[in-house]
Amino acid sequence: MDSLTAFDLRLLEIMPVEPIGFSITELSDSLLRKRTPAAKARVRRALDHITRELGGINVHRGRDDFADYTVKMYCLRRVSMPEVRAFFARNQARNS
Repeated sequence: MDSLTAFDLRLLEIMPVEPIGFSITELSDSLLRKRTPAAKARVRRALDHITRELGGINVHRGRDDFADYTVKMYCLRRVSMPEVRAFFARNQARNS
């Protein structure tokens, strides 16, 4: 996970674990305080990096807090959580 950028890591840190998910709009609003196309594109790129690094993430359809229709919701797969937790634990220990 050393190839992830600082923004990718911020996104990874707030990603929920399946079955709960966040939409692109919710993620961009949370991280960037913006819902513009550019903000959503930045989140999409970060999700692509995380997907590549973890070998996949869970994508399903659901309702987010901003729309009355179903949209793609993104979350970490339960099987990848030990790797993610270990990574953040190592980084926290290194920075302490």
